[in-house]
Amino acid sequence: MDRPPLTLLDVREEWEHHYVRFPHSLLIPLSRLPENMGEIPRDLPVIVYCHTGVRSILACYFLCQNGYKNVLNLDGGIDAYAQRVDQRLPRYRLGLGRRPPENFPQTKSRKDPGRPENEWGSGMREGCPQ
Repeated sequence: MDRPPLTLLDVREEWEHHYVRFPHSLLIPLSRLPENMGEIPRDLPVIVYCHTGVRSILACYFLCQNGYKNVLNLDGGIDAYAQRVDQRLPRYRLGLGRRPPENFPQTKSRKDPGRPENEWGSGMREGCPQ
């Protein structure tokens, strides 16, 4: 599948992205957005998402303040998408301090990200959403 004519920007933490994500999304955690803004194309629309929409709306404001013109927030985040659009996507709850819940699958470090076979994330158990 070719990349869409837009940028899907995931501003969650690495462990969240590893567990469930939209294919072809660019991961830049909100805390690292200022120093990594150059990775985000300015010539394409940018759809920003996070878990529930709070971090992504902050990222949208930041991008707009820094000259990005076509920035949209995925209202409700990937969690709302999993509830309303495709219930096959796994859902999760954040632990205190946005840490993974206890007994959550461990992810590989950023130095060795090792994309899982399923482009929707390691939490996707059967099939891929269409």
